[in-house]
Amino acid sequence: MLKQRSSSLTAKFMVGLGIIMLAVITALSFLTYSYLKKIYIREAYEKTDIVLGHIDATMEYARDELRPQIFHALPENVFIKVSALPLPEGRYRSHESGQQG
Repeated sequence: MLKQRSSSLTAKFMVGLGIIMLAVITALSFLTYSYLKKIYIREAYEKTDIVLGHIDATMEYARDELRPQIFHALPENVFIKVSALPLPEGRYRSHESGQQG
């Protein structure tokens, strides 16, 4: 009878210990997940800011530096249309006084 009672007590202790360990591991996993998620989101925003900064700088350079130089270098009656899709010839189309070339 004593042996049966002690094994029952040991089983209860092991089940309780297992539940406590499961709760601790679950809590630590959740905290680690939350922390890493916050870090990765912050890094993504930082890298996005860098990329968008480069894009803005490129657009500003094209607007303020390149366009004025191109307009001064080209004759008055030339209009350059840049297509979003690649052309079959693999080059840009230029339109001179309404004629397609």
